Amino acid sequence: MTSPIPAPNDGTIRDYLASLIRTVVPVWIGVLVTWLSETIGPIDVDGTLAIALAGAVASIYYAVIRKLEVKYPKLGWLLGLKGQPAYAKKLVH
Repeated sequence: MTSPIPAPNDGTIRDYLASLIRTVVPVWIGVLVTWLSETIGPIDVDGTLAIALAGAVASIYYAVIRKLEVKYPKLGWLLGLKGQPAYAKKLVH
């Protein structure tokens, strides 16, 4: 079974790309923080712990910025792009 995707003629391709950017940026923030903690910080993480730390940092970063973005919309830039993407109601199955 395939998952529904936005129809290309709905004008949602830009929103789709925006949602990808706003998802990938926190992941890279998590990776960067983990790398910095290993390189210059007091934490020595290896393997599974590094993956868990990167995931936790990314999740917390995303949640905090999204929460703050409601009150301070300009903070959306911290997710890569300002403004939340709009999702189409019409889906292709």
